[in-house]
Amino acid sequence: MANVAVASYDHKGADGQGQTAIGDFLSPIQDFSAGVYTEKNLRVDGHAAFGNAATLDYLHPLLNSTSPISGVISIDETLTDTLVDDIGGLLVVVSAVPNASNYQGSYYGAWFVVDVPSSSHATGIVDAFGQLASVAFRGADIGTMEGVQGNTQNLGAGTVVRATGGEFKVIMNGAGSIGTADAVAAIVNIYDDVAPGTITDANGLHVYTPNVGGASVLTTAHGVRVDDQTAATTNYAIRTGLGGLLFGSKAALADAAIAASQFSLWLDDTNGAAKLMIKAKQADGTVKTAAIALS
Repeated sequence: MANVAVASYDHKGADGQGQTAIGDFLSPIQDFSAGVYTEKNLRVDGHAAFGNAATLDYLHPLLNSTSPISGVISIDETLTDTLVDDIGGLLVVVSAVPNASNYQGSYYGAWFVVDVPSSSHATGIVDAFGQLASVAFRGADIGTMEGVQGNTQNLGAGTVVRATGGEFKVIMNGAGSIGTADAVAAIVNIYDDVAPGTITDANGLHVYTPNVGGASVLTTAHGVRVDDQTAATTNYAIRTGLGGLLFGSKAALADAAIAASQFSLWLDDTNGAAKLMIKAKQADGTVKTAAIALS
């Protein structure tokens, strides 16, 4: 865990160094000094800058911006601590202890709101981002880069009704309109502004195989699951443009896995007798099968 001054104690040596506590984690800080120590609420009216190079109107080369960026809170620091497992520019730890057993509110580690009133900008195209995350790497080799990572963990004995690593929504709640609403949009870009590069395999969406512990149970797994799309005038569960379609299924689903009015496709890959197989359930639940010989 990274050494971050979240809460401090009065115990400090002559050099002004102290200790920090995060939950039950207590770690001595080596060669550490903080600009702000507080065990109470910290309120900043107006803009605030933290770090050696942070300014309120800040142009950072990693942002590829042609104009300065004004931040309500600006943090810029070069971290070189080699004694910790993780280094974070901002660490938020919220220990939620509700004061009632029937508490039904919500917990937020961080809540970002961007409010753009209609009178605050000239007519034209304006971009608004609730949160923008970027990772820039300039070294020789690195294992993984992720612009945003989200996870939920159940570390107790209770039951979580629904857990989501990330949820994205587009909400229309006004008299205006939205041309195209993408709850999730993905694109892989490769530029040569700095120098030509190579991407070996580009995936707009990559669903990995779940990891399951030896004593754990995963009952059913879906790589992609789409509920009924019936709310619009015209509905598509899946719609593609140009490009090939490649399927890898070569085993029949059990009859119980197919509901009435559903069908399944798979390949019988027997050498010299390959067939495209179809299993379906008609409206009354009767199972029907067919085979198309491939030449």
